[in-house]
Order: sequence, then C-alpha cells, then structure tokens
Amino acid sequence: TARTPAGTPPQAARITILDILRALALLGIVIVHAHDHFNLYLPMPPAEGWQAAANSAADWAYEYLFVSKSFLLFSFLFGLSFFIQLDRQEQKGVDFRKRFMWRLALLFLLGLAHTLFYDGDILTIFGVLGFALVALYKRSTPLLVILCLLCLMQPISFMDTLSRAGMRRNVSSQRHGCGAHFNLVTDHTSFYERYGWQFYCMVQGDGEEGPSRLYIHTM
Repeated sequence: TARTPAGTPPQAARITILDILRALALLGIVIVHAHDHFNLYLPMPPAEGWQAAANSAADWAYEYLFVSKSFLLFSFLFGLSFFIQLDRQEQKGVDFRKRFMWRLALLFLLGLAHTLFYDGDILTIFGVLGFALVALYKRSTPLLVILCLLCLMQPISFMDTLSRAGMRRNVSSQRHGCGAHFNLVTDHTSFYERYGWQFYCMVQGDGEEGPSRLYIHTM
C-alpha cells in the first residue's frame, strides 16, 4: 500500500464496478449518437424476408438495449457519484456542495457549447437538475422516498397521455370517418418515432441552411 504523510488520511480507492458501468453507459450513448448522426436517411425500398427480420432485431436492440438503458444508467451514476463525492468530503469535515455547484455551472456551459452543433444535448439538463441534488442532500429519507415514488409515477407523461386521449376524442368526433393526419418538421431523428410518428421525407424551406425531417402521424 502507498504511504501517506503523517496525519493525512489515505485516499479512498476508486470503485471499479462503477467505472465499468460508466464506461458501458458512455459506450451505449456513443452508439446512439452515431446512429443519429451518421444515418443518411436516404429513401430505401422496404426490406423483405431475412433483411426485414434483421432490421427489426437491430431496431429492437437499438431501442431497448442502448437508448432506454444507456441514458438511464448514466443518469443513475451521475447521482451516485454526487453522493459519493459529498459523503467522502463530509467525512473529512469538508463541505463540498459549493465546489460541486461550481462544477455544475461549468457542466451547463459545456452543454451550451454542445448545443451549437447538436440539438439532443443532455449536459445542460444535468447541469440544472444537479442543483436539486444539492438541495435534497440533507433531506430526510421519507421525503426522498416520496419524491422517488412521484418520479416513478411519471406525472408529466401521465398528463401527456390524458391530453392525447382528449385530443383523440375531439378529433374522432370531428373527422366523420376520415383519418386525421398531423405533420411535424424537426431535426430530431429517433425521438418521435418512439411515439408513433413515421418518417416521411426530407424537406427544406426557403432560407434554411439544410433539410429537416418531415414526420407524419395518423390518428
């Protein structure tokens, strides 16, 4: 073991399993971003036979093994690393919260720079929500459990589902047997496809530097 000067506490060892999980999460995020960035979105004939089965398997793996797992794991490790840092510094008698908030501010600025060339940035989200971790660090366990249960209920998604249900009823009462079609122009790639939108073609308006994606949704 390494020697330390007298009176200096030994440096805490890194938790290897967390480093491994962090590397896997980052690898998954890189794969997701590579899919979003390097897909040319050229019109392709529909696949048939084994090619259709291979495309379906690849889409499933991309959606459920990378998109839904990598970002969730990375977010979990972000919060866990926050606790480990503050807890270890608190054992030394050091209040690490101010320094951590400074790091959050730098992370937010880095995220802003990232948004200049990618519109799916999450660093700004971490930079903002990280301040909630600082505010909740000393709160009681029952309160934290209640907040966790509220987050698991996903109230925003629940309200969005109710809104969609109400809109669907209004449309069905007005369309007189005709399907209602909605169009959406966006630069996002796979986000809206997870919610029933279908990619139609690339479009470009007057004065725009590059083309955007046109999605359609039928109710």
